[in-house]
Amino acid sequence: MRIRIKFTGKNREAEFDDDSSFSLNIPTGDKWADQIVKSFAGLSSHLSAINAAPMPFDPFLLATLAGRKNGYHSTAIHIKKAMCVGAGYDGDPQLLEWLANIETERGLDALFQDTALDMETYGNQFVEVRGGLGVWALYHMPASKCRVILPQIDATGAAIIPEQILQFEYVVRDTGQFWRLIPTYFDLFKAGMLTGVRQMRLGSITGNYWYGEPEYLSAGDLLLTNISIVDYVKKLFEQGTLSDMLLLGKGTNLSKKTRNAFRNFWTASQTGIKNAHRIGFLQVGEGEDITVNKLNAAIDSSFSEQRKDNRDEIVAAHMVPPRVVGIITAGSMGGGGEVEGQLKVLKMSLIDPRQKYYEAQWKQLFRDMGAPMWQTFVFKPLDVTAGSRDVPALSQAVQAGWLSAQEALQVWETEKSADSEAVRLGAALRNFRKELRGG
Repeated sequence: MRIRIKFTGKNREAEFDDDSSFSLNIPTGDKWADQIVKSFAGLSSHLSAINAAPMPFDPFLLATLAGRKNGYHSTAIHIKKAMCVGAGYDGDPQLLEWLANIETERGLDALFQDTALDMETYGNQFVEVRGGLGVWALYHMPASKCRVILPQIDATGAAIIPEQILQFEYVVRDTGQFWRLIPTYFDLFKAGMLTGVRQMRLGSITGNYWYGEPEYLSAGDLLLTNISIVDYVKKLFEQGTLSDMLLLGKGTNLSKKTRNAFRNFWTASQTGIKNAHRIGFLQVGEGEDITVNKLNAAIDSSFSEQRKDNRDEIVAAHMVPPRVVGIITAGSMGGGGEVEGQLKVLKMSLIDPRQKYYEAQWKQLFRDMGAPMWQTFVFKPLDVTAGSRDVPALSQAVQAGWLSAQEALQVWETEKSADSEAVRLGAALRNFRKELRGG
């Protein structure tokens, strides 16, 4: 039995002599999330057997948390990723020309987005570097399926086998039980090499030497509590919901046909929005009685308050202001100015330093690849000010002769805001342009 498995930048065939039913792990749906968590223990033991440094957390559990179980958590991760690298990159023209020739799977912007998402989710990102005749290629390697292989040293302390990077796929049986690890090894990329893998990572508050750690790990228990609450609610609605009422008849002996007709009559006349608050009327024979019994008790809603209690702490662990992820607290108006203010706080306290941190690690990689003017590489900062803040400055620039009215209008239109002040001042700019043209 042979299957083809796609790794970064290449395909690899794996052959199995076991005809048992199996499936290659592919990240789709809740079944995948349950499968990888269930098989993590078996996977971890196999990784340990090949000398892989263990991550300080379960990466597949983090993927489940980020992708399927908590909207605020997922939103915070994507906001940080987008604000760090979403505005694009810049640098010296020579560097930009060199970067334009790099081969990637979906473009350099997509590479930065994919690797930044790994960094914010797992605290680590891995990039495969492949050199050729004047052409370089960079490929994203999923951080959840990469590990550091510990170096092996002799009695003198010299490295017999140097540190490597492992990328793997793994096969699970249809039951979800771990079956087979499929490893591929890469050398750490250094200056002067043509191929290898570069690991970039955040810091580690626990002092882990091999892996970085995302900030939100401090709220790990709260995230797990959220999973329990979500699962509880899901089971409540799937298995705990009963019929609304039960009709009991005394002194009656109805045929099956009559019972079905009565059930259809009651459903048609007493359910749905059109029948709300209608009075039901049933006529029974002598010595017969029909009793209506209400079954459904009020659903326990305490889980909702419990989820709200730890929601804010989870967002705080990301260092993201609550309004940015859509949380409106009591007493706040929720206007555009409030969001803008919180975005500024986020940008100054987290995004600006994080961008510099990202840039430093990418600069080192570009330097080792021989890029010209590598030290000029930057991620473009995200403008978090409303467009209306720029309009007065643009008006002054036009009056001073620094910009033409047409240039100022183009600048404003790229940054325009939907608020009324921006619309009004935008109209003023257009009128000023007409006046300069002589009406």
